[in-house]
Amino acid sequence: MDLVQIRYIKEWISQLPQGNITYKTINKKKYPYYQWTENGKQRGRRVKDEELQELTEKINQRKELQQKLKETKADA
Repeated sequence: MDLVQIRYIKEWISQLPQGNITYKTINKKKYPYYQWTENGKQRGRRVKDEELQELTEKINQRKELQQKLKETKADA
């Protein structure tokens, strides 16, 4: 993988959301929450049902790209 591809992957990663989806149980119901770190502070917000799938896909995509970048650097 050349430097142009690595730069492209890094740019793509920077545009995807950081953090994770966690679930909190409130009154015996599970609710999804998006949690991330911003300026050294833990942030979070509840995720609406209609945006959960898209956000989860973007987070998983970021994790896959980070793994690919890590493997590329290890091979170099």
